[in-house]
Amino acid sequence: MCTYTLVLRKNMMGVLVNGVFNHLALSLSGGAVQVFQEGFRYAITTGLSLHVTYDLVFHVTVIVPGNYRGNTNSLSGNFNGNRGDDFLLPYCKLTKDVNTFGKLRKVAIPGKVCDNGCARNTCPKCDPARRAMFEKPLYCGVITAPKGPFATCHSKLDTEPYFNNCIFDVCASEGDGNVLCDSVAAYSFNCHMAGVDIKNWRTASFCPMKCPANSQNEGGSEPASQPGPGSGD
Repeated sequence: MCTYTLVLRKNMMGVLVNGVFNHLALSLSGGAVQVFQEGFRYAITTGLSLHVTYDLVFHVTVIVPGNYRGNTNSLSGNFNGNRGDDFLLPYCKLTKDVNTFGKLRKVAIPGKVCDNGCARNTCPKCDPARRAMFEKPLYCGVITAPKGPFATCHSKLDTEPYFNNCIFDVCASEGDGNVLCDSVAAYSFNCHMAGVDIKNWRTASFCPMKCPANSQNEGGSEPASQPGPGSGD
């Protein structure tokens, strides 16, 4: 049985498989493992119905079938339907500290150093005036706007964690537009995964995006890349 270590990295335009660079799309083990682009995200699927996407910045999704319920042990929790016990440390002890949880889940990568980020009082504070600005619909407030493009998703997917994460990231980056768009795109993507298609949240003045070659934008929310495995196209 072959064992693969896949590395996805920003600006790499491909994937490392056991240290060897490969262009996408890629099929391994006779099609049991597929790596391809899904919009501006990279996707990995396996014959066990595991589906992982990564935007090469900070947003990762992991989808597993129902027979994994209660049997996962990772940053994604244990998949038992109880969010209260998801922060389980490797030695089976619960913690309420997300930083402790994340720190003990780090994986060593040769030649790479991953720091522990901020902790409690060392985390950056957002000036109230700047936070008030970033809460407006022209910034992160587009996620929570009652009559905004995401209103149809509010009953399906709680806006609070996405809104707060957006405020934190945009403030920490001094209002970086790319960070804002990545944060809003994360909510849009998860709305789609929850069964709600968001239409036209990107505009000529808010997070505009041009489709790359051989692709088209379907619905205005995320660009569609070349068809992935099983698309039928």
